[in-house]
Amino acid sequence: MGRPPRDRRQVFDGIRWRARPGSPWRDIPGRYGPRETAYTLSRRWQMYGTWRSVLKKVQVEADADGHIECEVSVEAGQRADAPVFTEGQAQSRVPDWASEAGRRSRDALQKTRRPL
Repeated sequence: MGRPPRDRRQVFDGIRWRARPGSPWRDIPGRYGPRETAYTLSRRWQMYGTWRSVLKKVQVEADADGHIECEVSVEAGQRADAPVFTEGQAQSRVPDWASEAGRRSRDALQKTRRPL
């Protein structure tokens, strides 16, 4: 017959406890049951896609209740850190500083090579 299964709520609480950032499986408190049980159940649910479907259902319910807000922000214009191209560079799409840096690193590499 075997042992009766552990209370799923208790195991789920252990999985939730472990989901805190930086918590390894070995640190799950004993009140949640054996860590192997929590790990096995969590891994099984991950493989079967249970976590994905739970998240989807929670998101749908939260969206229906108005708890999820979608906000899109687009700023037009040139970014301050975007490279500025001259007319001749527009085709190659390589800014002046990049081609100059590449040439300097190639020159330095060639100077350091020694014949065998």
